[in-house]
Amino acid sequence: MKKNITILFLLLLVFGFFIENGCAQSAFKDSSDEKKLQAIFNTYKNIDSLNMVFFNNIPSLLYVDEPLEAELAYTGNKKKLTIYYLNFEGDQFWLRNKYNLLYDFVSQKDFISKVEHPGQGKEFRILLTRRGSKVVDRAYSSASGPGAFLNPQRKQHFIDLLNKNYLSKNEAVTDSILIIQFATTRDGTLAQHEILYGHKESPLYKNFFKTYAEFNSRLPKERYPATKGLVLPKMQNGERVGLIDFFIRLNPDRTFTVSAQGNDRDLKIKDFKNDPENPLFL
Repeated sequence: MKKNITILFLLLLVFGFFIENGCAQSAFKDSSDEKKLQAIFNTYKNIDSLNMVFFNNIPSLLYVDEPLEAELAYTGNKKKLTIYYLNFEGDQFWLRNKYNLLYDFVSQKDFISKVEHPGQGKEFRILLTRRGSKVVDRAYSSASGPGAFLNPQRKQHFIDLLNKNYLSKNEAVTDSILIIQFATTRDGTLAQHEILYGHKESPLYKNFFKTYAEFNSRLPKERYPATKGLVLPKMQNGERVGLIDFFIRLNPDRTFTVSAQGNDRDLKIKDFKNDPENPLFL
């Protein structure tokens, strides 16, 4: 009996060791990539762990786990999770400004070729920790339903009008980047907003809103579901009020780049007024 207990105890110790050191390995072919990863953790002490999600072998999402700020600790959560969409220029901008080394790491060309054993499905992720990294054949997914997004049938029409309105002016636009968060109505209209980067007095801001008003004035009036506007609304058992972040950049050739992301947005609109009849869905 005592022998069996001793064996069981040893097995539990071994099991505990593997759990504790489950990430003491590398997901990368070249040890230099693991060294880059450790340099990131050594530089940014506030990062607990990272999850890099791949769709069709393309790095698409980055989850950054950080300790929660003290003033939010009462919620019972131990970590703050920030999600960066790597194909959205707005999230690229914030990631590059806050974690430059991390941005350079996840933006490496042909990143998938550096992974030792990529996941077998269309979606997989790499767990990155201070102890190492490993491939996980399971990706995170949002439970909040698809967010608002730019209408692919109308996006280029809006950009063309934005270019035309700017080229018709002689004044120079000094601010080259503008990032705005909007609340979208159930028909996709851009409503309450907050400037996340840029200035309300800038010509870039004024040109964007002037163009949006002109663009909307040309749209046919329609009921739900709205399909003709610049933005298609958040869907969660029907059209919902949602959030979307816009990234607008004036390029050196005097043309505009516009992109947007409505998934997994944190509310950043100050003094946001929630309508009980049409509440905000996050």
